[in-house]
Amino acid sequence: MQLDPKELEMAKQAFSDIKSVEAHNSIIEALSISDPTKLMQLNDALAPKYKWGEFAHPIEILAALRRHLSKSYGFGWTEWDPATLIRFVNIEFGETNEWTNQKILALSLALTSDKPWTEYDVFENVCLAFNNHIPTWGVTEPMDTFEMAFGIGVLDAIRQDEYDDDVLGYMAATYLHSGVIALPDSLPVPDVNFIMQRQFPNEIKDFANECILEWDAGNRTFEDPESPLDVQLSRFFEIEESYNNGNDYIPTDKRRKDTGPNTEVSEPE
Repeated sequence: MQLDPKELEMAKQAFSDIKSVEAHNSIIEALSISDPTKLMQLNDALAPKYKWGEFAHPIEILAALRRHLSKSYGFGWTEWDPATLIRFVNIEFGETNEWTNQKILALSLALTSDKPWTEYDVFENVCLAFNNHIPTWGVTEPMDTFEMAFGIGVLDAIRQDEYDDDVLGYMAATYLHSGVIALPDSLPVPDVNFIMQRQFPNEIKDFANECILEWDAGNRTFEDPESPLDVQLSRFFEIEESYNNGNDYIPTDKRRKDTGPNTEVSEPE
């Protein structure tokens, strides 16, 4: 059965001033629309049409959530349990894919909890979700340095906080596993050199300092994949670029400097 135009108009008027989850449920009940097909058509007809693909930027999603969910339901939506949150995201935006759902849940966790900054496994899973993975909670799933840097950039865009030692240790282990032996102070990621340097003899520490000096001197020429120096410089560049990509999201049609999680941005039509 299809929605009657009168039903749709009644629903639009009723939904225009929803302020809570309970109000939404009451309206559905009052409209006496119990047919599942009609309910699906109703939600789809009322939802803004967002076309978030697998690679939608977390900050783009956050900006839309803050704008639409806060307007409809107040600011308590960040405290909803995962099932309720995804349900009402689907009401507001239409059905979302699993990659988007994972980003939404990771964003909600970062907005309401310190765990991404204090527990390494939560940090890992949040970063994986931001990088278009579907994390398996409770299972360690190592990520690449560029994925971690992107995740740190997103978290910094939400709020800048201090990381606990367990998370810093996880970061250091990730860098070392990928072959990064030091981090210049000018990189925007947390400083974990004091952890990484414990692992090396003096000759490696000397080479690490040489790499940092070259980077700080402006050396961005790293064309030789066989050169240990070029390899380190290319990793520094990858970390910096990935962090900036996570932290400085700007929609393709709004290239401006003031875009951030609290800034009005345009979502896809």
